[in-house]
Amino acid sequence: MNEINVTTAEALLELLNQHQYTAFRSQMDEMLPIDAAELLAELPTDRLPVVFRVLKKDTAAAIFAEFEFEQQTAVINGLTDREVSSILEELYTDDVVDMLEEMPANMVNRILQSATPEVRSEINRFLAYPEDSAGSVMTSEFIELRRHMTCDEAVARIRKIGLD
Repeated sequence: MNEINVTTAEALLELLNQHQYTAFRSQMDEMLPIDAAELLAELPTDRLPVVFRVLKKDTAAAIFAEFEFEQQTAVINGLTDREVSSILEELYTDDVVDMLEEMPANMVNRILQSATPEVRSEINRFLAYPEDSAGSVMTSEFIELRRHMTCDEAVARIRKIGLD
């Protein structure tokens, strides 16, 4: 980790220690998820669930998707089933499936039980595909564009619904 990141990580940890959660959340919202994940990976794993409770749901999910397996496990183990479910709902299904394929059966069961029926159904559909098949690597989240759309219309549609 470079010197700037160490300084930023220390400043963020100080905000957490001083219970300045609004300032912490604001700074985390400004960061790219990959950078935030790298910084948070430097925290003791027992602090990660607290961090995820402070973050906005979409920010938490974006950072969670960038974590290594160990950090994901620490977060899941420290959160309630309801909190895990709210993160799952924000993740792309293929990211959830990739994560579940690495986890032990007891943790997979907990995650699936905490998911909403719709999310669980979608996850199970992807888990049913054989490994290394097209179905196992595809995603069900996409933006539909029409052949007759102009470039401007296509970009406007992507901007309108792409965030969801």
